[in-house]
Amino acid sequence: MARDKEETKARILAAVGKLLAESGFKQLGVNAIAREAGVDKVLIYRYFENLPSLLQTFGKEGNYWITVEELIEDETAVDAESLADWMVLLLTRFMYDLQERPITQEIMRWELL
Repeated sequence: MARDKEETKARILAAVGKLLAESGFKQLGVNAIAREAGVDKVLIYRYFENLPSLLQTFGKEGNYWITVEELIEDETAVDAESLADWMVLLLTRFMYDLQERPITQEIMRWELL
């Protein structure tokens, strides 16, 4: 039974990600998440208590931001001689990474609004 519970939680969290990527926060609700995950909404409340708690869990478990290691990569291969060169390099890498993460873009849009 514990395995089913973890599988169901994973489906619910995956549904949150899919809905965020498709529609953003405006269309995100317990009913839509339950429908997308193929579960009864009671399970969302049982496993996560409420929508804010579910979103908090989703945020903690997700891979939404580039790590320092990914950002720097191999610093010995970098041809940056000044702080300004490093900043341009790091911001450029961050920008390219952000373009590949639609959920992160939606989170940033939501925070700005």
